Amino acid sequence: MGHDSGPLDGRVLTANINTIPNLDLQGKGISDLTGIEDFIGLTMLNCQNNLLTGLNVSMNTGLTQLFCSSNSITTINVSPLIDLQIFWCLNNQLYGLDVSINTKLISLVCENNQLINLNVTNNPALNVLVFETNQIT
Repeated sequence: MGHDSGPLDGRVLTANINTIPNLDLQGKGISDLTGIEDFIGLTMLNCQNNLLTGLNVSMNTGLTQLFCSSNSITTINVSPLIDLQIFWCLNNQLYGLDVSINTKLISLVCENNQLINLNVTNNPALNVLVFETNQIT
């Protein structure tokens, strides 16, 4: 994407990426997003349709939109993302999901996972909730 400081070696300086607001990595065959924590200016991350089994966005506290659908993610912690408004994580392998601190959440799409329970009682702004095809009884 032109953010490398030297030869294309898969590495970038934090100073070159820490103010990027939007990152669209959809369908790029990515299996590891180590280093995403240095994108501290992110407000939107789209990493749908990749090969991810984990995603650590705990340092990306400015995220308002997170799209990580159609991966193989088993766990994700969105609690530090207090400004998160849109979160789509459908078609993964999530067993648990805690959005109780994400009080600004307006859209949660988490269908086709392995969720056992889902508590959205602390999400007064929630307008869209899709959670079919889970293990919720």
